[in-house]
Amino acid sequence: AGKLESAKSAVRHVIENRRAGDDFALFAFAEDEVSLVSDFSPDPTRLLRALDKLEAGGRTALFDAVAATPTKMMAGRNGKRAILLFTDGVDNASKLTSLEMAEILQQVSIPVYAVGMKNAAFDRLTDEERKDLALDNLKMLAYSSGGQLFLASGEEDLKPIAAKINGEVRKQDLMGFAPSGRGELKYQVVVVS
Repeated sequence: AGKLESAKSAVRHVIENRRAGDDFALFAFAEDEVSLVSDFSPDPTRLLRALDKLEAGGRTALFDAVAATPTKMMAGRNGKRAILLFTDGVDNASKLTSLEMAEILQQVSIPVYAVGMKNAAFDRLTDEERKDLALDNLKMLAYSSGGQLFLASGEEDLKPIAAKINGEVRKQDLMGFAPSGRGELKYQVVVVS
């Protein structure tokens, strides 16, 4: 199976392990557009049908797509949100740089779990070929958002990765505060003990 088919299988695995109250949406990106393929719903039937029809194509504006997705996710009804990104990490069409994307992700508080889809020959690649997989970009993307990076060579790697991501998302805690509305907008340090 190709990378897209393996990613579809991992999405199915995540959905199979859903709990009551979970809702999912499916976004796809190609060229300079992020499109909603299946809207948020606790019933995954439409999402799974749409997933089956997804095809790869076009150039990849990865940074632009990831930066645009969090605002689209506000339509979901759960406070716990995460982006599961299945990609080879190649970006050949973004207007944003990786640093600009990282800045945006730091501001939205939605973790990105990047699953780098490598092929079985990854370990035999030269350093230059590995660089083409843009692992540094995927690391920045995941870590700047509070998520994690995983590498998968095939379907056998994806089920345990999907299970780990599922567990991580369930551990999220939500905290909020009401800002005074005075002074500059900046991150606040919060200590929980």
